[in-house]
Amino acid sequence: MKTNKEVWIKRFREWENSGSTRADYCRKHQIPISTFDYWRQRIRKESNNKGRDSGLVKLPPLIPQSKPIHFTFEYPSGHKLHVPSDYSPDELKQLVSDLDEVLR
Repeated sequence: MKTNKEVWIKRFREWENSGSTRADYCRKHQIPISTFDYWRQRIRKESNNKGRDSGLVKLPPLIPQSKPIHFTFEYPSGHKLHVPSDYSPDELKQLVSDLDEVLR
């Protein structure tokens, strides 16, 4: 019988190989994101405490690097805004404000 820790390590490997975002993976597998994050942090902490030769798997970053990082805003009208993660927060705020005016 596998321990919870072994089950979660397997899940993290599956997630990393899936190319899905954390939220998409959790939604698909009906896992609360808070539970996912708890186990991820717990396993990372144990790994750091035991050193590099612990045999634990290296966990992937929050967002797999194989996909470009961006945000998508979808308006009730169906319009979508795709924004790269390195977009200036001030410019994004102004853009969203301008779009809100146009789409009303």
